[in-house]
Amino acid sequence: MSEKEFRIIYKGATGEIEEKKSRFIAHIAPVTSEEEAVQFINGKKRILGRQT
Repeated sequence: MSEKEFRIIYKGATGEIEEKKSRFIAHIAPVTSEEEAVQFINGKKRILGRQT
């Protein structure tokens, strides 16, 4: 019997690590709907697109 475990995000955060000359960036934020999640993702795409 396996139960799914969920973690609750209470506030936004950003994390970054470098591995073998590659940079990995993570952004998280609490959302209450799929629409909010899509807006968050699209906002990050616009911001990160300008930095490349």
